[in-house]
Amino acid sequence: MYEALVKTLREQCQNMDCGNCNTCVKLKAADAIEELSKPRWNPVTERLPKPGEESLVLVSKSGMEVALYEEGIYGEAEWFTTSGKLEGVTHWMPLPEPPKEEAPAGPYDLLYEEGGYNSNGV
Repeated sequence: MYEALVKTLREQCQNMDCGNCNTCVKLKAADAIEELSKPRWNPVTERLPKPGEESLVLVSKSGMEVALYEEGIYGEAEWFTTSGKLEGVTHWMPLPEPPKEEAPAGPYDLLYEEGGYNSNGV
């Protein structure tokens, strides 16, 4: 998302060490944008995702999981997986965007397209 902007800002500086010109300010802005656009863990005590949003979560006893965030009736944070309610979430981060291009066809996709697959796997 920010790659083009960062590239444009970086291409404009000829004297990278002057520190005073408008272009060097743009280089510093490019660094800041790059740093802010990196995925990072958010403590649940500081910030929560939007209700209904899936996130990668860090659970104190079991590691990482993908969970859906919802706000409880009393405003408390509630996290859910396909297995049910999740307790002990300490941190979260947004899931990456899915790829824009279509995935290449695998060998099984070709079988389905050609109508060569039946319930016996033949």
